[in-house]
Amino acid sequence: MMRVVRRPPPPLRSARVAAFTAALLATAAASALADGDRERGAAFARTHCARCHAVAGPGPSPVAEAPPFSSFARRWPVDTVGEALAEGIDSGHSAVRMPQFDFTVDEIDDLIAYFRTIQR
Repeated sequence: MMRVVRRPPPPLRSARVAAFTAALLATAAASALADGDRERGAAFARTHCARCHAVAGPGPSPVAEAPPFSSFARRWPVDTVGEALAEGIDSGHSAVRMPQFDFTVDEIDDLIAYFRTIQR
């Protein structure tokens, strides 16, 4: 009979998994509680995003490859766009590179609140 010895995972790996899990749960809880202000989100979008994206309607966007904000839900779950904003979107739209933004938590919540209201 063969004896199987199970070893516990290395402490560093366990700590990383625990930290990742805690961060994920905290983010989910914060996201569920965050409401944001759609009017501030709309103003932010007009000021910072309208150069490339159609921010208020179905489009077309000023930069053809930049998706209209109203179509985000067809491509991505809107609530996950907040995570991408928090991590820093590094995307290019053909020859035009999206600028790097450092969003605050409130700005992200406001943009998500606005995105939710304009999906078609």
